[in-house]
Amino acid sequence: MARLSISKSEAPLFTRPEVGGNRFAVASQLEARILTGKLKPGDRLPEMTLARELGVSQASMREALQELEARGLIVKYPNRGSFVIEIDATRLLHIFQVRRELEPLACALLAGHMTQPTLEILQQCLTQMRGAQASGDYPAFLDADLRFHRAIWAAQPNRVLEKTLCAACLPLFAYDLIRRYATRYRNFPRAIRQHQMLLTALQTGDSALVSRVTRRLVDRWFKEDLADFTQTNTAI
Repeated sequence: MARLSISKSEAPLFTRPEVGGNRFAVASQLEARILTGKLKPGDRLPEMTLARELGVSQASMREALQELEARGLIVKYPNRGSFVIEIDATRLLHIFQVRRELEPLACALLAGHMTQPTLEILQQCLTQMRGAQASGDYPAFLDADLRFHRAIWAAQPNRVLEKTLCAACLPLFAYDLIRRYATRYRNFPRAIRQHQMLLTALQTGDSALVSRVTRRLVDRWFKEDLADFTQTNTAI
């Protein structure tokens, strides 16, 4: 089966193993702290303090934080430092405003350029989502979900569009994992049906149809995420 060619920086965000080199090893240690709640959304990540604590150079810590930023797990602000990703209701709305306009465009562009390797990648992601549903593995499910969308963004011909969608949406997927990591709840069957619906539309090659289907799905995902976000933050 054909595989999507991706660089290390574009590898699956939430299942990266520790590999040789301090950058990835340190990033994996910090990622584990974030996903298990030892580091909370909004927490500051002081570079020098963390470097001393983990026994690595400040340069290695700086590279690790850059890696976590690429994974969507932290954000960096000039003159303020690095912080664990935190999304409020307003930012959630802003992300979906961008996604609602751009993801239907990406899917419509792909409809005219669908290849067998891309189809196989998307089918593989759906298969992995079903496997994660069977085992109740939410991180694996979200990882396959994200790879499904990134495969679409990468396969359509507009590279500016791909980069913009990644920049806008990666924090959304990362924060979703952080929020749900402890409970690992999601309506798996519904999400799988929605992604299958999108894939079926893509296979028609009808750009207008694909755009309409994608926009309806993005609207549903926003309503679902907003309801879940509100419920989660009320409980907290």
